[in-house]
Amino acid sequence: MEPEAKPEVAVEQAITSSISVAVPPAQTKPDRIDEKNTAESREDQLPPMTNPEESFYDDEYVSEQHGFSFIIPQKWMGRVAITELEEGVKVCYNSEQPVSTEYGTVGLLFTIYKRSTVYEDHFDTVGKPRYLTVGDVEYVFGGPTDINFPENHPEVESFLEFGDDIQSVLDTLKILD
Repeated sequence: MEPEAKPEVAVEQAITSSISVAVPPAQTKPDRIDEKNTAESREDQLPPMTNPEESFYDDEYVSEQHGFSFIIPQKWMGRVAITELEEGVKVCYNSEQPVSTEYGTVGLLFTIYKRSTVYEDHFDTVGKPRYLTVGDVEYVFGGPTDINFPENHPEVESFLEFGDDIQSVLDTLKILD
């Protein structure tokens, strides 16, 4: 004689067997962007919003000289200096209060430099992708290997918050047509 099935258990089993849970695959960012692996695969994916109450993105920085662009976060407007050099682009935090230091560049957020002109070991990884190929020129993304902002400065927290947005900026990177 078979054990009697309880009606509640049978209903629960019927419900759970008809439910399928879709688990998205883990998303990994490529280590390299080139013409074959451009933002077209990411074109429909917006970068994460770090401040949903405001529009995160405001303006696009375009480097015709180097053949790429990225979106500047709204809260960065007027607060960063983007310097275009022969070897690439440097993005630095501009403090509202003076910063005195005996070191070189203060407030460096990230760089996008031609790989041939820079010792990439001198820069820390700031996110993914790490490399960008535009035509036959390879660029490397990097940032400071330590906090290059005085820890006792009143704006150090703001500088660190800007650093938290770097990946969102890199997510908007595009190779120009």
